[in-house]
Amino acid sequence: MPRINEAGTRTVPSADGTASPATVPGQAPTAEDEEDFWLPIEQVNWDGTPARPDPDERPRRLWSFPTGRVPAGAPPRLPKPPRRPASGLAGLVLLALLASFFAWVSVEPLWLAFGHGDLGTATVIDCTGEGINQRCRGEFVSADGKFSAEGIRLAGVPAEDELESWQLTARMIDADSSTAYVGTGTGSLHLRWVLGLGLVVLCGVGIVWATGAVRLPNRSARRGAVLIGLAGPLAITAGFLAATF
Repeated sequence: MPRINEAGTRTVPSADGTASPATVPGQAPTAEDEEDFWLPIEQVNWDGTPARPDPDERPRRLWSFPTGRVPAGAPPRLPKPPRRPASGLAGLVLLALLASFFAWVSVEPLWLAFGHGDLGTATVIDCTGEGINQRCRGEFVSADGKFSAEGIRLAGVPAEDELESWQLTARMIDADSSTAYVGTGTGSLHLRWVLGLGLVVLCGVGIVWATGAVRLPNRSARRGAVLIGLAGPLAITAGFLAATF
């Protein structure tokens, strides 16, 4: 069987069993050629040259992570088709109306939570329903006597059996407001406007999805459409804040 010595020359066994190096014609063998070693039969070819490792037997990583490249031969990823104009317009109108409602019910608690408004006394006239469905009407008189309001909605009235003629501490924006918020603290007011504005933001996300803004092929147009879809409900909220102040 042929051998490969350290110098890289091939050693071929002779007929009597001794090994003689196969040297290049015109080149005398050196002392290093005499010190050779045997390679395992799995690592040499039939002619004595070193065998290349099989690609399938190369060491592999225990974990492999996707690189994001499309494999060769795989079909290209097609962009999603745009939304139908009718469905996109319907979703836009519906979500814009919902955002307007949530903004309208959030601005008064926001102003009252930050000290804008008047503290006074609310008198319960009547209540209907129970639990979260309870609706109460009453009168409100500001503490400084500047204004009073009748037949307004009272929000945050505790659930009791007999509420008529109860007098409760409440807050109200002004005489033109239609709701007085019962309670001395501002914790419930903060909860009201935070939840309301959170729903306004969700409506903006829904508008972006319903109109298919993220499906536009041009990157700059897609970015602009997404920003407009998110900013629309916030602009409505800003308008209600300005009108309520």
